[in-house]
Amino acid sequence: MKILYLLPYPIHNPLHGGQIRAKKIYEKLKTFADVTSVVVTHSLYTDRAEQDFIIPEKKLKKYLFDPFSHDIALSLFLKKKFHIPAKLKKILEQKYDVIILEQPWLYPLVEQKDAKLIYSSQNVEYLTKQNILQKHGIQKSLSVDNTKELETKLLQNADAVITVSKEDEKRFRSISSKPLYIRALNGVEPPPIKNPYLDEVSHIKIILFVGSAYPPNAIGFWEMMQSLSWLPPDAVVAVAGKVGEMLFDYLPAEYKIYESYIRSRVKPLGALETTKLQALLYAAHTIVLPITSGGGSNLKTAEAIVYANHIVATSFAMRGYEPFKDFSFIDVQDVPKSFQKSVLKTLEKEKYSPTSTQKKEIEKLFWDNTLKNLEKIVQLSEN
Repeated sequence: MKILYLLPYPIHNPLHGGQIRAKKIYEKLKTFADVTSVVVTHSLYTDRAEQDFIIPEKKLKKYLFDPFSHDIALSLFLKKKFHIPAKLKKILEQKYDVIILEQPWLYPLVEQKDAKLIYSSQNVEYLTKQNILQKHGIQKSLSVDNTKELETKLLQNADAVITVSKEDEKRFRSISSKPLYIRALNGVEPPPIKNPYLDEVSHIKIILFVGSAYPPNAIGFWEMMQSLSWLPPDAVVAVAGKVGEMLFDYLPAEYKIYESYIRSRVKPLGALETTKLQALLYAAHTIVLPITSGGGSNLKTAEAIVYANHIVATSFAMRGYEPFKDFSFIDVQDVPKSFQKSVLKTLEKEKYSPTSTQKKEIEKLFWDNTLKNLEKIVQLSEN
């Protein structure tokens, strides 16, 4: 079985959740099919592989109707078929049994192809874009309208859809019930038995927040954590991932007067190599998941559960992981003051150690288990 896997972002050095998930899907596909992966992206992704196709910023300007809209701008650009590079055309002209689109943006490239078509996404994209823009004061958006039109058309023509949660599947089914729906939850690599960085952080009581440079991550942090004046004097919040680079860009106006104090309570660590992040996840006393918007499932939630720390999360953060909500080390709070009180309570407790029963359930979140359903693609190609 020959599969063409089309991606809108590089995966050779994955950083954000979408890239990590896509890389794991690619690796899983290779275990049962002959896979050609092709990246067609925009210039905001600077860490790229040599073979990735890049559409320059100047060519997308005509289609950039709103902030945070490079993805749909890329799709609108590719709709003009004469823009497709010759080398990419040659790859697309080959015969494939299955074509998988990671997110909807590259659909114009394969709209007329004679192959089984699969749409894979970790969000309902038009709702995600709508939510981000509304958080930035944009209530009506051509980018949202274009994304909804694109996503709807793709769902109506897809043979299968890969989703990450019941909620996303329900939303997609309301648009089209025709495709085969394959649910594949976000997952995590099993924690390493030994970690060379663990000694550096194991003696510190850490409140940890991990996230990519994605606006809802920063917005949710301030909505739930607020001014941080409630933290004990000896507590700090370690912020891992590129969200730390944008966190203070989203500091609410009412907290600006306390910015110097707030900065003293937040320690941005930047993007960490895998082993350092794993050590931090293992050593953290409490992990906060203050996600207040979006769909899909949060890969950082899976990480937190696997490392079995005290977790304080919102309902949004637990989407797709509902079976774990009743675990004793997880507390779900959607009101900021209650969220903060819960964090304080965890600091008074000993570091958590999961039961043997919990460990067995947690193992279900390893990538090898969460992506098992992708093998249904074989049956699809045979029909």
